[in-house]
Amino acid sequence: MRIVMLIIASFILSLAAAQAPAGAVKPGTTQKVGIWNITAGKQPVLKRTAIGDEFLATEADQGYIYALVPVSVQNSTRKTDSWLLVSWKLRDDKGNVYETDTEAGFYLPQRQQLDLTNVPPGATRSGYLVFQVSRSAKTLWLTVEAGFAGSKSWQLR
Repeated sequence: MRIVMLIIASFILSLAAAQAPAGAVKPGTTQKVGIWNITAGKQPVLKRTAIGDEFLATEADQGYIYALVPVSVQNSTRKTDSWLLVSWKLRDDKGNVYETDTEAGFYLPQRQQLDLTNVPPGATRSGYLVFQVSRSAKTLWLTVEAGFAGSKSWQLR
């Protein structure tokens, strides 16, 4: 009886892990977080085993790939501002949660990096967030957590 209960509990947990975060929206949807208008997943997530060029590059760990998540962030105020105290997380269909791989992000060409420092009023900055995720991940959700400003989530392609 105890074994049957454990199997049922394990099955229920695996179903819960595959569910989307509460309030997750479709890819390409713009959501407001504090003073920022954020659009995530308008283009498909790029998947790479390595990032960089022939001179300087980094490779994903065995069994993992780099997921490059396209994000656009607009300053909706009338003054220049920076968005530094924010946490971006990626969740997969198995319930794994990944944080941005800031080191790997430095291997992207500068024009593809997401720079949220000194964003002028009304300006939009676009770039990629880099995560190292399991190669077997099928569905991904991006969540931004911004303290008192709240959190928002997107399902990605």
